[in-house]
Amino acid sequence: MQNNLIKIQDGTIYRILQERDSEWLVIDCIKRTMPKWIESLAEFESVPESVLWVTTGIYPTDTNTLSTKEKKYMNEHYSLFASVLGVIDDEKTRSYIIREIAELYKVTKQTIRNNLCLYLVYQDITVLLPHKKEKRNLTNDEKNMRWALNKYYYTTKKHSISDVYTMMLKEKYCDETGHLKE
Repeated sequence: MQNNLIKIQDGTIYRILQERDSEWLVIDCIKRTMPKWIESLAEFESVPESVLWVTTGIYPTDTNTLSTKEKKYMNEHYSLFASVLGVIDDEKTRSYIIREIAELYKVTKQTIRNNLCLYLVYQDITVLLPHKKEKRNLTNDEKNMRWALNKYYYTTKKHSISDVYTMMLKEKYCDETGHLKE
């Protein structure tokens, strides 16, 4: 059995999910599309899992370092598609279960499919966590624009954006005579 092996062909990385007779259920790890059956693995080359991580830029996280809030988020998203994993090889049943889950939990079918494919590609529940965004520092111009929006636009007077921009220029970028600073 070659389950969960990573295979590469022409720059496309596939993960083998199941084997049946002379067919293999694979998922495209780059496009993350729903699994499909293929008949031959002869032209595929085996690669270590680290190639998948480096290629996609997504790395598994150690579950010991996660907060309870992150663990809860991860488990809730996993539970959305967990019942589909048993019938992953049957496209009709899989589609039916995804549709039922979407109606029951009031989420889109695409959300369930995306999370399912993400999990199948990496075989790790931690990839369901949202990516942490780094907070970047605002430039002075961005700070000035936010200041102007807060002072003039988000008020009961509701000045237009162009008026807010003009007022910002007058207060932040003009000298006492009303000319733009160099």
